Amino acid sequence: MANISSMMSATNTTSTYQSNGIAGLASGMDTEAVVEAMTSDIQAKIDKIKQQQTKYEWKQDAYREVITLLTEFQDKYFSYSNPATNVLSSALYNCVNKVAQGANADKISVTSSSNKDETAYNVTGVTQLASKAQYIGESMASTGGITTGAISFGNRDTNLVSGKELVFKYDNVEYTIAVPEDASISKDNQAEDLAAALNKALSEQNVNGGNTKLSERIKFEASGDKLTMKTVSSTDSRSFSIEATSDAKLLGAMGFSVGDSGNSTTGITGSADVKALDNVAFTLEGKKLSFEYNGLSKTIAFTKEESDAIMAAGDDAAKLEKMRETIQSKVDDAFGSGKITVAADTTKMKLNFNTSDATSTLAMSSTTLDTMGKNGIFGITNGTSNRLDTSKTLAELGVVPEKVWTGEYEKDADGNAIEQEDKKIMKDVYKINVNGKEFEFGADTQLSTVLNKINGDKDAGINISYLNTTNKFSITADEYGEAEQINISGNIATTLFGGTIGDAVAGQDAAKGTFKAGQDLQMTIRYAGESEDTIITRNSNNVSLDGVNFTVNEKFGNQVVTAQDGSQTVNVVNDSEAISFKNESDTENAVKVIKEMADAYNVIVDKINEYVTTKQARTSS
Repeated sequence: MANISSMMSATNTTSTYQSNGIAGLASGMDTEAVVEAMTSDIQAKIDKIKQQQTKYEWKQDAYREVITLLTEFQDKYFSYSNPATNVLSSALYNCVNKVAQGANADKISVTSSSNKDETAYNVTGVTQLASKAQYIGESMASTGGITTGAISFGNRDTNLVSGKELVFKYDNVEYTIAVPEDASISKDNQAEDLAAALNKALSEQNVNGGNTKLSERIKFEASGDKLTMKTVSSTDSRSFSIEATSDAKLLGAMGFSVGDSGNSTTGITGSADVKALDNVAFTLEGKKLSFEYNGLSKTIAFTKEESDAIMAAGDDAAKLEKMRETIQSKVDDAFGSGKITVAADTTKMKLNFNTSDATSTLAMSSTTLDTMGKNGIFGITNGTSNRLDTSKTLAELGVVPEKVWTGEYEKDADGNAIEQEDKKIMKDVYKINVNGKEFEFGADTQLSTVLNKINGDKDAGINISYLNTTNKFSITADEYGEAEQINISGNIATTLFGGTIGDAVAGQDAAKGTFKAGQDLQMTIRYAGESEDTIITRNSNNVSLDGVNFTVNEKFGNQVVTAQDGSQTVNVVNDSEAISFKNESDTENAVKVIKEMADAYNVIVDKINEYVTTKQARTSS
């Protein structure tokens, strides 16, 4: 503890009066010394009070430390909330443990026992272990390869806007949106299609980091063949302006220019018609394809000579074969022969890319214009992989929705519902039924969201995992036992698994995979004095019998035989291999706790003695 007098030495020399620098100038009197002498008694009283205050604070800290030590001591050694260290609990002194013994003692693990007496039975055999129902099947939403879109060698409309970024300000905050890579622009509705693509990009970004979507503040509309950018609300007084773009072709296609600005009154309307498509002749010259094979990335490029050779090959089928041959040669040079196989489907005019090893991953992308995307030469999304992309929406994965009546009808000119079958307003529903629990999603729901929703639902009772390496789905029941099954149906299941799993819906196609039903633990025990075994069935490998808790790890010994009529008998294999239990004394834990309590008690006593015997340092004052 600190010495009180050490603090006093500083305060005793502190003056309550400070000279202004001219004391005694006229009179020759040292006014500072006079004032200090006159106030010395008051200063001494102040210093004494400060010493007492500090002393009380030190005492308070000491009391608090001792109280904390006593509370922790009581909670640990005298509270039933800590049975493992409570010296008042009889459980601490229960020094008898059950130990398995016999040739198969390692087949089970004794976890606890509340029975001090000799166990009245032996475990004579384990016929089967409890297991979870499981399904392993190929991902039907991914073929394990990459297939291009139909390749055309004639003049084609090139998408000038897909993947391009637009930078604009709204309410003095800058935002960047990108036209989706898969944006579909039709020749006759370019303004409407571009507006829809830009609005989708707006819906995926929030306003200034909040929860409001940009699409709730700003929108794009088609004004004839021109594009208009405006506020959603006519009362929104915030201004907005075009700042930049990643490619001048985007602004040209929109009819906009950098610096264009607008508000709720004027908006921004393009100065020219939307031209998002450009009709060009087929060419591979200057085009690049990037492949990522098991994490290794390589890029191939096409020369003018190679492009000309493809176009000179003959009819379209011959051109496709020449393209295949050219690409095959380049990927062989990049990754080695036989790693990636390129095949031509001249009927559908498509190329197929496959790996020689079913566990290998492959992805394709490109940085050159008119190569990827729906309207690109290869007609596939940039970054397409031979594995299932769980970030894709149900619509993008090709799930066929179910038409469901909304409960509403179309209305006549007077606003009255036309209650006829063909006037029902229908909606697309994406469903999956899991063990009787039905889930419903929208077209724009990502597959990862679907899987997380199912896995987090206790009523569904399963866990679905996509195994990227093998391109398979693994579905496992949450609990052990034959009562826990996997029954899945619905249009989502059809797309992902190829049909129903289990007996969810009779008459539907079964999924293409391996299904293994869950099973119960089946074991036999024999009580002392009896000549026959008792059959025990549990839905878990963790067993509690007559006060003994143990976990079964392996099969052994006597077996249960089930007849066709369901009756069961025991086939005795070898009674001498039965597992028995014996009591072993174990005082180690009790002794350890008592020693720790004595040490903790001595710490408290020493601390109290330290505070009680510490004397105040005396000063000369």
